[in-house]
Amino acid sequence: MPLTTLDYYAGDPGCLVAACRQALERLLLLSRGRPVTCCWIDYPYTEEELTLLEEEVLPAMQLFLERVGEIDAGLEAEQGS
Repeated sequence: MPLTTLDYYAGDPGCLVAACRQALERLLLLSRGRPVTCCWIDYPYTEEELTLLEEEVLPAMQLFLERVGEIDAGLEAEQGS
């Protein structure tokens, strides 16, 4: 599983989600509660939306990455036997 965005490989959804999670964590840390401008919507994310990202989206990304890790471990075990 990638640990930095430098470990991203094109076509690998696990790497992509890990890189996005790191970027989102960085954005939330740097915003310090200030509104964040989004390029796909005319209104900035305020504290309420940033809290939703932190409380709902980040944990969902983590669950995704954990599940990919489980699938990878199962595949490695299967190939190793």
